[in-house]
Amino acid sequence: LPVNNQYEKKPEEVYLSDAAKVVLCETLCNEIQVYKTILKRAQNINKEQYIQSMQELKTSCPKEAMEESCVVDMPDISLKVEKAKGELIY
Repeated sequence: LPVNNQYEKKPEEVYLSDAAKVVLCETLCNEIQVYKTILKRAQNINKEQYIQSMQELKTSCPKEAMEESCVVDMPDISLKVEKAKGELIY
C-alpha cells in the first residue's frame, strides 16, 4: 500500500511492509466487516461494482475479506447512541 504525505520519503519508506499490512488489516477487521455489510446493502452499486470492490478488498486484506467475524468483538456503542439521540454530535 502506498503511503503519501507532505514530507520527502526514501523509496523504501513509501510502502507498508507485508507485516504492517497484516497488522493494519487485523486492527481494522471490525470496520472491514461493516464495510462489507454496507457494500451488500448498497442500492447505488451494481453487481460488477460490488465484485470489483470485494476483489480490491481481497487484494488488500484477504483474511478479513473472507471472514465474517473478528478476533476482537465489535464494540457495543448502543448506550452511547441512546444517550446521543436527538443531540447533534460534532
